[in-house]
Amino acid sequence: AGLSACASVATRLPEVSLPELKLERANQEASAFAEIERLHTRLWDVAYPVLAENTELCPKTRPDIGIVTHSLKTYPKDMREAAKREIGAGETPSVRRVIKGSGADKAGIKRGDVLLSQKGIPISAKSKSLRAQLENGPALLRVKRGMLELSLSVSPREICDYSVKLSMGSTINAYANGRAITMTSGMMNFTQSDDELALIVAHELAHNTMGHIRKIVGNMIVSGFATRYTRPFESEADYVGLYYLVRAG
Repeated sequence: AGLSACASVATRLPEVSLPELKLERANQEASAFAEIERLHTRLWDVAYPVLAENTELCPKTRPDIGIVTHSLKTYPKDMREAAKREIGAGETPSVRRVIKGSGADKAGIKRGDVLLSQKGIPISAKSKSLRAQLENGPALLRVKRGMLELSLSVSPREICDYSVKLSMGSTINAYANGRAITMTSGMMNFTQSDDELALIVAHELAHNTMGHIRKIVGNMIVSGFATRYTRPFESEADYVGLYYLVRAG
């Protein structure tokens, strides 16, 4: 009887109508996508020079025109309606971002443009079709802009072939996996300048170019998974990353 009489919380939740809930959800989604766009723009504007100015030191490079494309499939299913409403994602790949000073920027490619293959099929920035067109230098690309179809001459630039990704999360972290560089939004907000952010990108690039992931895994296997032996690799990534940073200006 005594236990059943224990006090409990008495807060009454406000009554909210369905239209009010939908409006609040839309407002929250708009704020979230605005923040994602801000971080994504900053990350690529900072990372691109690091990838472009160190190609002689990267074992893998690719011709790149400086665009990021997206479609509805880029986003989780529960975010696709908001992605369509807030940043113009559609069923076919379209340009989400044009990196400042890139070949696409100089050629006049704009956000929302749709790149077409030589057969007239919409393609993404990572498509083999686009890479084939860019392998021999400047290329005449077919671009659909609304109801218009344009032919734009675009000059690619050779960059280190490691993708740069944004991960939304408050953890202050960045990491490399041998193929890509991932930066958390927590780390981006922690950095106080673009130079600090560039140093972290360069550090992670060094992990990839110096083959640290492969070496760490090899050490773990040799030791029977008793040690990861990472400290020397972190020091080397600091040293090489600083060199990459200076080369990028």
